[in-house]
Amino acid sequence: MSEFSASFHLRLADEKKAVQLLLRAEVAGYVFPTAGAWTAFVAEEDGRDAVIEANQGELLVYDYAEDHGCVAELYRGEERVARLKVSFEGGKRLVEGALFVAAGVLSAEAAASLEAWAEDKKLWRSDEYRVAEALGLTEYKWLSFHYASDEKGRDPPDGRIDVRPARYGKPAFVHRHPTEAQRVAAKRAEDAEGLAALAEMDAELKARDSAPKKPDE
Repeated sequence: MSEFSASFHLRLADEKKAVQLLLRAEVAGYVFPTAGAWTAFVAEEDGRDAVIEANQGELLVYDYAEDHGCVAELYRGEERVARLKVSFEGGKRLVEGALFVAAGVLSAEAAASLEAWAEDKKLWRSDEYRVAEALGLTEYKWLSFHYASDEKGRDPPDGRIDVRPARYGKPAFVHRHPTEAQRVAAKRAEDAEGLAALAEMDAELKARDSAPKKPDE
């Protein structure tokens, strides 16, 4: 199966901002823990335009289709300020490296690296994630709303936030899945509570056994 990833990345913003963006856009999605300068999230396939229209910060839209091409578009609010687009099929390519540099998202060296990558067809396959890596993304491989929804019994990633806007008379739903550290802490608290209950029961039994017995007992 060929990869088809489609994700959004808010720059210099935490998960709360991404959740608020999805709710403003009235689009369902999944938000992943912030890593570095970016907070990654995915949204329903037909909600892309709504997300961009509701955007109030710096938003990167990243698409990677293994058999088709790679696109990265940077938005400030609703305005697109920089774009990279490489078609693996037709060979057309556009790298607005200077605009990414002006936006503070890429260094001049990274922009030059992407321009060289776009010109060398051999690198499109051998170095397929050059664009995401140059931009500093950490959550992007095999990432889309479809992939995130199709878990097939697997546990959701640690710390992921599920977002559902208010629809059909139902209120908005936001749920964060616990991280491993939170699960361990909860288990320790549960064990401690259980041990405390056992200790209390043991103390009650000892007190009962040590209490003076009546003659007829």
